[in-house]
Amino acid sequence: MKDNAIKWLTELNPFDKVKGHTKIELTDVKTGAKQIIEKDNAFQAGVLAQYMRSMGAYNNNPYANSTWAGQQIWRNLCGGIFCFRDPIDNSEDEVEYMPAGNEMVANGAYMVNNAGTPIELGSYNEVESSTSGNDSVTFVYDWMTSQGNGTISCVCLTTEIGGYIGYGNKSGARASGKAFTQNQSSNSLSGDVYKNNRYSFSVDNTNLKLTVTKTPTEVTKGSIFDNIAEDLTEYSYSEAISGTVFNSCYRGNGEFVIYGWVYEGWRTLAPNGTWKYLVFNADTGVCTVKTLTNNTTYTLQMDKYAFGANFQIKKHFVAPQWNRGYTAGYEPKIVLDLDTGLKVAEAGDERQIGGNDYTYPWEMMLTDDLVAIPTSTGVVYILDETNGTIYPCNGSLQNLSYNDDLDAFNNGGATYKNPLILATINNLETPVTKTAAQTMKITYTLSKASE
Repeated sequence: MKDNAIKWLTELNPFDKVKGHTKIELTDVKTGAKQIIEKDNAFQAGVLAQYMRSMGAYNNNPYANSTWAGQQIWRNLCGGIFCFRDPIDNSEDEVEYMPAGNEMVANGAYMVNNAGTPIELGSYNEVESSTSGNDSVTFVYDWMTSQGNGTISCVCLTTEIGGYIGYGNKSGARASGKAFTQNQSSNSLSGDVYKNNRYSFSVDNTNLKLTVTKTPTEVTKGSIFDNIAEDLTEYSYSEAISGTVFNSCYRGNGEFVIYGWVYEGWRTLAPNGTWKYLVFNADTGVCTVKTLTNNTTYTLQMDKYAFGANFQIKKHFVAPQWNRGYTAGYEPKIVLDLDTGLKVAEAGDERQIGGNDYTYPWEMMLTDDLVAIPTSTGVVYILDETNGTIYPCNGSLQNLSYNDDLDAFNNGGATYKNPLILATINNLETPVTKTAAQTMKITYTLSKASE
């Protein structure tokens, strides 16, 4: 009976047809000369519908959050703006996030005013912004001569929170951090979710056995038999993995990483040192032992915090440089490619070693190809390996990671939507370049489209 149970799909919320129009005004502050660029845009109704999902058993219905429910939906979904250096190719389909290799030049958010830094962040012009009846809303943003400078090829609306956080500030400065999960609510469930099942793992490192517990859970597809029973399956692996206490996390493409850590005492990973872990593929049922090799000249800290419950691993291993022991001192966090063990980035000098200071050694995948690196002072860096850049953003420290199966953040308990969505895409006919001799005003109007 269980095997023959009919599943049901959870539908997306449809959106009315909307047309958008962008007007960019560049004004030379000495001569008063204006350059005006206007163009219609593509409204991404499917992206917004995806964002409005309830997430099933996680119950992340936007209206379950009182703050969200108390605000206008246009503010929640379109109250932020991005200006990108390169056009975004949406000729084949809607594009949900900024692709790696592009770069954010400017951003802004509803009712946020910024007279200083970061210079990417502009100011919302409340006086000139407006709504007209039930069928039109106009957002106006301003950037001073020192702000938003660079080449702009694409302008997109985004969520209010996404517009504030941004995709990384090339200037190296940041505004006070806002949570990626702000104005969202979610149930908390045990395990990591994949294809409407929650997975948890138990390691017998002596007998080289991995027990996988799979619990059917409605997220995008449901059954009346969800959560009734758990399936336990035992898998063998080839050699003992490192550590004595074990955790797990989902890393994408149906794969889970099961890794060990040492509960007591300090541990380091010297140059050429190795650390073994498991990768379990939920689609194939294959359990493979992998080896992380530190192919750098850095000795990296691996204490009980570094391989504790907060550790997240998907494409990289993140740890602070170790060379002062318990002596207080600021050291960079080193980001290693998990497969090659080579350094791909250093995330600033944000973490102080000494006393009970936590290392927060995890990566937070933002999208399939962009990585966020949090630090213990709250700064969150965005790593773009395509560009070879790592810039701070205006997001705050959180233990999350993008789940490609859900198209959402999951922290092994709760599930949240990624606010960095592109609600609209407006690729300009010709790129425009804002200089320090100009101010910039962008007027973005959304209105109902005729059927």
